[in-house]
Amino acid sequence: MKLGANKLDTELPSKRIGFCRNAARQLLQEFKKFYGDIPLPVPIDDIAKFKGYEVHLLENFDDELSALVNPEDKCIMINKKHHPVRQRFSIGHELGHICLGHPPEHDSTKEELKLYNAEADTFAAELLIPLEKLKIEIKKIKNFKSLADIFKVSEQAITIKILEQNLLGKI
Repeated sequence: MKLGANKLDTELPSKRIGFCRNAARQLLQEFKKFYGDIPLPVPIDDIAKFKGYEVHLLENFDDELSALVNPEDKCIMINKKHHPVRQRFSIGHELGHICLGHPPEHDSTKEELKLYNAEADTFAAELLIPLEKLKIEIKKIKNFKSLADIFKVSEQAITIKILEQNLLGKI
């Protein structure tokens, strides 16, 4: 599915936001039980493998397409031409579709796709920027770019996360 570029969870009802974030936290907890504390940046490729999915970087993607998931083959295909932080977010986004139980794109309406992509973005943001870890790092680092580098996400993603979590006053 296509990555919903700028809209994380602004379109979602608060119950759905919480559901998506909790699903990401649950996945992190499951991963942590087997592998111990989760380092930064979050090892998104390892988490995909933990869920039973192989991640493949493909060059023959249209520039506008970030990623696709094939649940039957347990494969997440990522656009190799995109920046590594976008690739990481795309993996998290596709894991969101998987963990949230979204139906295939062809079985969904445009409105449903919009909702599912917003949910997957919310999931990915929590997976890559766990709130608990963000609160710890924000005490030490007061710079958006440095925080983005630590979590290996875009400055846009870290900014949105900080704003949504009302943490701006901590920077």
